[in-house]
Amino acid sequence: MALLEAMAAGLPVVTTPVGGIPSLIRDGENGLLVPAGSPGALAQALGRLAADLELRGRLGEAGRRLVESDYGVERAAAAWLALYQELVPAAASGRG
Repeated sequence: MALLEAMAAGLPVVTTPVGGIPSLIRDGENGLLVPAGSPGALAQALGRLAADLELRGRLGEAGRRLVESDYGVERAAAAWLALYQELVPAAASGRG
């Protein structure tokens, strides 16, 4: 959730490609990925962001757009509605 919250705020993110993170972060497009357990790579990525205003802006904006399009309130509401519509007829007919 912290990644999504940072991205929604338009902040550039630096993270490791573990778990489901690679399905969310595309290195160099909407964030920076560094190898897990590599403090040198983390320091380098943070230094790169600190030195490059354009990169910070580009990554932050791309992350914000992704959260708005894929994780926004409208999308979540539509997903919940679809789930309820799927479950309610099953419960009403005795199948659920």
